[in-house]
Amino acid sequence: MHGYGTYYFNDLEDSKKYSGEWFYNQIEGQGVYEWKNGDKYVGFLKNGQMHGNGTFYFNDKKLQRKYDGEWIKGKKEGHGVLLLRNGDRYEGQFKNDTIHGNGTYYFNEQEGSKEYNGQWTSGQIDGYGMYEWKNGDKYVGFMKSGQMHGNGTFYFNEQKKELKYIGEWVNGKKQGQGILITRNGEEFQEYFKNDFMV
Repeated sequence: MHGYGTYYFNDLEDSKKYSGEWFYNQIEGQGVYEWKNGDKYVGFLKNGQMHGNGTFYFNDKKLQRKYDGEWIKGKKEGHGVLLLRNGDRYEGQFKNDTIHGNGTYYFNEQEGSKEYNGQWTSGQIDGYGMYEWKNGDKYVGFMKSGQMHGNGTFYFNEQKKELKYIGEWVNGKKQGQGILITRNGEEFQEYFKNDFMV
């Protein structure tokens, strides 16, 4: 097989059919690859694997809806856009088939969070970034496993009497040395434990 053609897989295989380019009996070039479970890929392939730029459409039973971006040897690798079925969206870097590196995550309208822009490690918010909530709160600093962790600044929304907190965080709570500044200009340089001044 060489050139352009369609290959239909037998009933024992997970794959359904491939329509596209071939290079000496290998799936290679641009094409459309379909699976029996409803998944579909449209883009470039090499040695029978997704490789290069392409779009993967997930079946209705999966949390993910669509991925459009770069692939290496059948895995998401490089820059891409991932759409989830609940309306969330991620734009940024991928490594070894998961979110990894720098990117922006946009939360759907039903969630209290608005967006996160920063570093990721193996699918988790991890490193330096900016996290915003729909109520106007904002955090700029270090995070670990999706929580504020390390040094960072929290900006309170206009409805709160506090203006901002600058200092240390542990597992999403103020913990250690910090400065709390109120809207009327008061400044408290204190030690915090479990989110409260001690």
